[in-house]
Amino acid sequence: MENLNSLDCDVKIITTNKGCKEIKSKSTRFIDNIEITYHNSSKLFDIFNETGWHFSLSLLRQIIKEGPKQDIFYCRAIWNFPTLAAYIVARVLNKPLIVAATGKLYPIILNKMSFKKRIYWNLFVKRILKYSFIHFTSEKEKKSCLSSYIIEDKSIIIKTSTNISSKANDVIKNFSLKKIKSNGKKILFLGRLHPIKGLEILIKTYNKIFCTLPNTTLILSGPDEGEYKKKLIKLINDLEMNYADIPLSEISKNNIDGKIVFTGMINEDEKIWLLSQIDVYCHLSISEGFSNSIIEAMSMKKPVVISDGCNFDEVSEKNLGLIGKQIDEHTSNILTLFKDEDLSNSLGQNGFDYIEANFSGLNIARDASNKISEIIRE
Repeated sequence: MENLNSLDCDVKIITTNKGCKEIKSKSTRFIDNIEITYHNSSKLFDIFNETGWHFSLSLLRQIIKEGPKQDIFYCRAIWNFPTLAAYIVARVLNKPLIVAATGKLYPIILNKMSFKKRIYWNLFVKRILKYSFIHFTSEKEKKSCLSSYIIEDKSIIIKTSTNISSKANDVIKNFSLKKIKSNGKKILFLGRLHPIKGLEILIKTYNKIFCTLPNTTLILSGPDEGEYKKKLIKLINDLEMNYADIPLSEISKNNIDGKIVFTGMINEDEKIWLLSQIDVYCHLSISEGFSNSIIEAMSMKKPVVISDGCNFDEVSEKNLGLIGKQIDEHTSNILTLFKDEDLSNSLGQNGFDYIEANFSGLNIARDASNKISEIIRE
């Protein structure tokens, strides 16, 4: 979005403050020169989605007010009220809408829909998808998701991007926190705490590694969705492991050896610093459209261990990291990187070179701008 804004695209974001209670309703902030307005959300109709439906009348009113001024609408979710609100306004105004697939339209995911979600799917989502252009991040994701309600002519491919490597040196140099105190290796996951992210698999993988290397730490950084964290803590307790809730501002003051650490949500500078402190980045999603956090880790020269559900085949094809399907494979992959520093450094460098060559933020923003302009002109 930052790079789109720099190409004379007037980007405005309207969202809820769910998970960010410190942000007041109807307040506006500017991040990377993009105007973002936040609204309170109600728990009304949360039955439709385990992570909340984000129902907000004030958000709907702003979309109605802003809609006539905009050329196109873009939504990052499928199961939430803001997307339904944008769809209704776009349809009334006869304006185009783009909906990001974000890994949620794979058949393996749709076939596991709960009864409540299937009702919502039939009532709303099918109609939204048929009306909208669908944003995929790769040809593989697109081919896997095409169906009677997602047609090829209304499917667009725009890769994700990252520019954190250009900021890393300045951020790390000026960051206020000291290095993390640890005598062991550190594994990191970045993202929301959600069942689709494979965090139970990651914790069970970590448990096996802990049995061999008890000083190893697993850091989970991201917001809790739908109180899924409680389920993860129960699993940790069942496995008789230790965990701690430590905000990133306090992590350098604590001994985190042999623990699973929850940091909560972190900002971009904190993310860059945290990536500089870890040994392996691990992402074991059940299904993923394309993970920004994987390419962010690679752009920081960190070796990555991912699942085949991340749909990033280039990681194995171009020797950028290690991919597995089962817990034993993930365990072996992480231990291999811990034991072989040369391999770890080589994969980290390969990943960095690949991201620099293929995921330039400005180039991808130009591609996105061109494709969005084509949709608006239709």
